[in-house]
Amino acid sequence: STTGSNAAITNLGATVIVESGTFNSNEWYTVKNLGTMTINGGTFKQPEGNTGNASLIANGWANGKGTSSTDKGFLPPAAETEEAAAILTINGGTFNHLVKTSTIKTDDWGKTTITDGKFTSANGFVLQATGECIVSGGTFKGYDALIVFNADGSKGYEPGIANISGGSFDAKSIADGYNTKGVLTISGGTFKVISFTSNDANLTTTITGGSFTAEGVKDYIGSESKVSQENEVYVVSDNTEIIASIEEGNVEFASEEALNNSYSLYVNSTAKEEIEKATEAKFKFMNEGDVVPYVPFVSLYTVTN
Repeated sequence: STTGSNAAITNLGATVIVESGTFNSNEWYTVKNLGTMTINGGTFKQPEGNTGNASLIANGWANGKGTSSTDKGFLPPAAETEEAAAILTINGGTFNHLVKTSTIKTDDWGKTTITDGKFTSANGFVLQATGECIVSGGTFKGYDALIVFNADGSKGYEPGIANISGGSFDAKSIADGYNTKGVLTISGGTFKVISFTSNDANLTTTITGGSFTAEGVKDYIGSESKVSQENEVYVVSDNTEIIASIEEGNVEFASEEALNNSYSLYVNSTAKEEIEKATEAKFKFMNEGDVVPYVPFVSLYTVTN
């Protein structure tokens, strides 16, 4: 336990592995990493009555282009560097944050990878992506947005990248762009949120997988993905339907790969007429956009990419 501008663990350029223990700071970061650190377990917290407003764990430089007392005088990489220099990997542990900042702050020149652990923020954000943050597992409970971006988009220094492929997330919203540049990619995970993003004018968001309680997820998927609703949950998955249209008398499919894998055919009104003419099967088309479970495509149509 520490007081003043001191962390329970401060790493200035070394390699540190934490297996267990209880760590807290009354005013400052509980962990400040400017080297290479792996956390496999332990409890990291801010005690009740915390008098500061620091994030729980800070990975990277507060001033990535100069010197700062927050960085203990430890100089950042040269400006032309395009690789992260503060590397944090979290494979487990419990992380309890109380004040209005972030549980895990990935700052200038920082890269954080999270595979597991339990993360809470009682009054702020769970993750800050000024640097690069990669999440494949864990349980995350936030007060405000799960992720806040605060970056200029420059490679290495402040890329503002968050890549989520798994985990369980609970907060008011998924992301706060903070009116800065950022890239959010979600390919998996379970998200219990009220809304999706805010202050996102410069935030690029792509979603290809996961389940969400916010209907706004529909605004962030491309043609390669689809959204299905299961009760009050929106599930994003690969779009295994293929689009058919008429081009010079032939039925044209968007993907020969989809055709060869027996995916469904998504038909438009013109294609419906062609299918009805060309097959002996009886299909009942009620509305444009019906899905036909099976059509013997290859024997009937010319396929083009």
